[in-house]
Amino acid sequence: MLPAKVGADYNGCLTCHQPHGLGEGCTWCHAGNPATDRKEIGHDRLIAGRFAGFRDAADARVARGRQRVKDLGCRRCHRIEGKGTRLATDLDQLAERVTATMREEALQTPALFMPDFHLGEEQRAEIVSYLLHARLQVEPLPVPPQVVHFTGAQRRELVFEKQCGRCHMLLSIHWGGIGQGRSAPNLSGLFSPFYPVPPKEGENWNATTLERWLKNPRSERKLALMPPIALKKEELSTLVEEMAWQTGGDSPVQ
Repeated sequence: MLPAKVGADYNGCLTCHQPHGLGEGCTWCHAGNPATDRKEIGHDRLIAGRFAGFRDAADARVARGRQRVKDLGCRRCHRIEGKGTRLATDLDQLAERVTATMREEALQTPALFMPDFHLGEEQRAEIVSYLLHARLQVEPLPVPPQVVHFTGAQRRELVFEKQCGRCHMLLSIHWGGIGQGRSAPNLSGLFSPFYPVPPKEGENWNATTLERWLKNPRSERKLALMPPIALKKEELSTLVEEMAWQTGGDSPVQ
């Protein structure tokens, strides 16, 4: 017998698939269009089976994805489940515009200035499952994503690009993507509450901890490969401004 909510309305799905799951109907977990037997139309915006547990907060993939998002520091650039910065796309809003498969592809082939986390297939499935779940928990902010515009005539020589950009890169609120390096950590959102690696246990990155680190990285972390960088006070102040993740008028992150 078919589950209560899987009947004639789902004939398109049942042409190829056996009924299964919680009895809420195919589109509850998989989206798509069950009213057609044309595969290309039926599979429009389909949520594949590996992501289909996203509605269940206790789903193992959702739980692992939630932890992975935290460990990778995704919220240092993105807003997820109502928390995070606006340096890059609001992933709560993105759910309305892209498919689950497109999200997975973005993790596999990151955009410019996004770190490459070298995630395996299962790790990507965990993150996408959590992102789908997170969207159900909040109403997206009616705030457009931060867009940074500048022209060559306006752009001055940046301290970050001169002192840090050969090894590091980041997204900044004032200058967009700066730096070209991928041999050292991506510093986007370094001063936000979501950066995954603190200077020391119990500390956050700020002008003081950054100055201390630049003066002698190995005094902070014995195996640090980075050489000391001597900056004047005004250079440090300019560097901190260039690396900013929010403007003074932004609402605080949650």
